[in-house]
Amino acid sequence: MALQIGVWVLLNEAEVDQLLSELTANSIWREPPTSQTAPDSGNNRLWDLLLQRDDTVLVTGDQLLLNNAPAGKSIITPATCFELYITKKTT
Repeated sequence: MALQIGVWVLLNEAEVDQLLSELTANSIWREPPTSQTAPDSGNNRLWDLLLQRDDTVLVTGDQLLLNNAPAGKSIITPATCFELYITKKTT
């Protein structure tokens, strides 16, 4: 399986496996206190996770969340996340 965006295949199977391994290896399960209401109420848990730590970045395609980031917090699209990963990988 290869990750395909548009008509270009950007990652081969080994690279997809590496990306998924890095994401999994750097993941931490968090149980934030429920306190905030997200712009899209179905995403309150994501909002609470975003606000729990200063170094958290939310990766989402939800335009409502992207357009209403809390002050000092980072919310990026999956495409931006992928671009950052590729840039880091090639430097």
